[in-house]
Amino acid sequence: MTLIINIILPDKIIIAADQLKRDGNPDTQRLGESSFVNKLIVAENYVIGPQGSVRTANGNYLQMLHDFTRDNPNLPPDQLIERILELFSDVPNDQRAIEFNLTISGFYEGSLFSHLLNIKTGNSKNLKAETENLVFNGSITGTEITHQALISMNRFLRARRENEIENLEEMVEFEERFLIHSLKNLYMQFRVNTDARFEMIGGGMDYCVITKNSITANIIDHSTVNYFTLISGDEYQHRDAFYQDFQLRDRRLSIGWGYDDPFNYDGEEELFQLIWNEHNRPDDTEHNARNGARSLELFKRLKPGDIIFVRGDGQLVDIVQVVQFPEFDTTLDHRQGYYMSVRFEQLRPGSQIFYPVSQMPPDLRQEFVFDEGRSRVFKEIPLAIASQILENVTNRI
Repeated sequence: MTLIINIILPDKIIIAADQLKRDGNPDTQRLGESSFVNKLIVAENYVIGPQGSVRTANGNYLQMLHDFTRDNPNLPPDQLIERILELFSDVPNDQRAIEFNLTISGFYEGSLFSHLLNIKTGNSKNLKAETENLVFNGSITGTEITHQALISMNRFLRARRENEIENLEEMVEFEERFLIHSLKNLYMQFRVNTDARFEMIGGGMDYCVITKNSITANIIDHSTVNYFTLISGDEYQHRDAFYQDFQLRDRRLSIGWGYDDPFNYDGEEELFQLIWNEHNRPDDTEHNARNGARSLELFKRLKPGDIIFVRGDGQLVDIVQVVQFPEFDTTLDHRQGYYMSVRFEQLRPGSQIFYPVSQMPPDLRQEFVFDEGRSRVFKEIPLAIASQILENVTNRI
């Protein structure tokens, strides 16, 4: 299942989609391996969010959509809808296509448009004309998805001491930054929900912001792997135990500088001011606040597949792979203030990987530990450095 959310505001449209893909056998209904993919199809003046049976034995409808947008990158809305309905005119006869819906939102000649197409029935709904300003897979209320979404949204608001909402439509009143953050959290909650009804929804969130003359695409690329080093805790004599007893126990790496949610702040400078204003004590320095801001901003960008080298007291204490997107959670039973976390799996499940920093070649150690002459809590390292460390670790095992 795919969850496409369409939010229509007076001056823009936000269309979002989850990234989880579960392979499976349509005959046995058994699910296979999961992966993360981009589900939004972005053209020059419109974005398509497909939901339902995008591929059956009768046709690869998703590929047909990609081919269509490549050949028709810019169309007026009436012509766009007409051509898509014509393209999929055989779908109603496809018995394996149980449902197939398209949300199509875009701009044309200074105006916004948004349509919901039910390909199985051939029906088209003009969402903008009917002032349906928030749609979850074609619905706003009365479905299992919208019910669960409202529960998750209010849990999110309570945790941030915000007023709860009575219905999902109230989300359109959120300031855009908070709205995007709340949507990302919503998709995350579907991912960790154990309810079998939602096991095919979730992961990260791709989204596009459509204005009256442009489209800004925010698409996560899972084809590349990034590499990082993280100091497990700020007290060096307890770092090994902190990782072993808490982070490894919960399969969550955590960092943080207090109760404020870093996702509510854009960029390193805003995070620096947050940390500096709230934690400026005689023993603090501007460097600590800068270090925290850089680390938090970088940590926010983690994605499944990224590799983290975890540093303890003078040694590498493990190498892990990120399996989810980072989140802010004040209920973690780690230590006070360490509320930014990300779920992981060990590169060697059930066995830590140790590598004393002192045994690294000097040039490698310098690149691995330091950044601009200082040791950073969390930093990205180049592929060449990561590869050399992985090779050295492999030779030691």
